[in-house]
Amino acid sequence: MLETHSKLVIDLGRLRFVDSSGLGAFISCLRKLNAKGGDLKLCGMQKPVRAVFELVRMHRIFDIYATREEAVRAFQA
Repeated sequence: MLETHSKLVIDLGRLRFVDSSGLGAFISCLRKLNAKGGDLKLCGMQKPVRAVFELVRMHRIFDIYATREEAVRAFQA
């Protein structure tokens, strides 16, 4: 998918847990998109997942939105 799209929104609404491997996968995805001039937006995070992102300060690296619609609109701005 990353080969054909440069702007990606990932809805994490059903994700209940994330560990260091998952965080690494998100970073890898963001790097690949950025290398192509693209970007990644995350949305719909549940509180435990958001807490992990904040604990390791990844909320400063990723654009995180409450809803999918807000994330998509951010690309249009």
